[in-house]
Amino acid sequence: AGAYFITSHMASLPYRYKFKAYAPHIFSRIRKIAGVEKQRFLHSICGNDAFIEFVSNAKSGQFFFYSNDGRYMIKTQTHEEKNFLRQILPDYYNHLKSYPHSFVTHFYGMYRVKIPEIGKSVHFVIMKSVFNTDKEIHKIWDLKGSTLGRRSNRGEGVHKDLDFVEGGRKIAVGQKTKDAIMTQLKLDATFLAKMRIMDYSLLIGVHVCAKGENVQNINKRAMLMRTNTPARRQHKQGIIEQGGKENVLKRFIESAKDLLGTRHLEEAAQNSEDTDSDQSNAGVEAASQLKTVLTGSLETEFNAPNPFTSRDDLGIESHYGDSKEIYFAGVIDILQLYNSRKWGETQLRKAVGNSEKAISCVNPDAYAERFVEFMDALIE
Repeated sequence: AGAYFITSHMASLPYRYKFKAYAPHIFSRIRKIAGVEKQRFLHSICGNDAFIEFVSNAKSGQFFFYSNDGRYMIKTQTHEEKNFLRQILPDYYNHLKSYPHSFVTHFYGMYRVKIPEIGKSVHFVIMKSVFNTDKEIHKIWDLKGSTLGRRSNRGEGVHKDLDFVEGGRKIAVGQKTKDAIMTQLKLDATFLAKMRIMDYSLLIGVHVCAKGENVQNINKRAMLMRTNTPARRQHKQGIIEQGGKENVLKRFIESAKDLLGTRHLEEAAQNSEDTDSDQSNAGVEAASQLKTVLTGSLETEFNAPNPFTSRDDLGIESHYGDSKEIYFAGVIDILQLYNSRKWGETQLRKAVGNSEKAISCVNPDAYAERFVEFMDALIE
């Protein structure tokens, strides 16, 4: 599996840095499974266009960027998230290989930037955007399947479980499509439970079609401005232009584009000396498992038809009464391990009288069962 290193000094940055790509062969295979064209991927991430959006997640303290064309998101990671993704990567790869149209977040690369002079490291992943479409996203929900605290506050851009239920909304796709969606969601939830993961969400966005609107994708020229979400419109002139330490990360990624584009990360230099590698037991074990995975053949049919939709932007069309809507969905936040801290939170919330059906923090098996049951009730 290996890792790929670049050490350089960019004129636009005040520090020398080391750049590391984790498991480049595996992520290259994942991109192939997802049908991501190599040149288009490099153009999206490494082209001349600037990243057009920056969002700070106040709860996690992590930062998000959209690629200019809206196809991909770049998200910084905590040390724990980085280690956990490395640990589950062999199983994660096998899941996507078996189910290429999985709703689970598609990670397309994992990297680290280290600046020795100031002793700082930044880990980040590149992943598929859920809202990769030219259609305007009118409303967004983050659904966990729980009810306690799952109502959004006035003015919030992302709505929650109770908002969806109390709004009386249904995703009407017909029995055949519903069966396909629920089969995949059950497979995804089973996989996440096996990895002892919980606290994930189904992120859903809807485009409400105007009367007489052509619901098909528009021409490719118009596809240059994608991911037209409320957050994107609100943050178009975002904090990214205001400087500060966050802007250093943005400037680094912008500056590193030339290296990313001219040297293919999937062609890892196997003889490179890892002078700064992570030698934890989990990291060593994961590396060994990845080598085993790479010895297997890649038999996935890349062009297998999507069972949920025929749309290029993967939108799922819904017809409810006289309303025509297009839904975009993906399972996000899949790197929360049900550890001792989460177990303690479960016991505390139950001790003060909260039902396990209501609280978000429950063991992975219960979480998966409730998650699937909740989504099944929303789709018809």
